[in-house]
Amino acid sequence: MRTAAGLVREQAPGVCVVVSAMSGVTDLLLGAARSAVGGQLDAAHEAAAQFRSRHDALVDALITSRKVAAEMHAVVEAQWQELIAI
Repeated sequence: MRTAAGLVREQAPGVCVVVSAMSGVTDLLLGAARSAVGGQLDAAHEAAAQFRSRHDALVDALITSRKVAAEMHAVVEAQWQELIAI
C-alpha cells in the first residue's frame, strides 16, 4: 500500500484512490461477528481491537500530514466504536 500511495502521490497529486479491504480484514470482521453471535464477547472485542490497530498503523504509515492523520484516526475510532457496539 505504501508503494501504491507513493506512486499516486507522485504521479497524480490530489487524486483519491479507492481500494478494497486490507488482507484478512473481511475474515477478521466475519470472525468478530461469529464470536459475538456465539456469546464470545472477549474474542469479538479482541477482533475489534485488531481492526483498530491495523487501521491506525496504516494511517501512521501512509499519512504524513498530522492534521489529516488525526482526522483519519478519528474515523478509525468511530468505526471501532460502531463495531464494538454491535
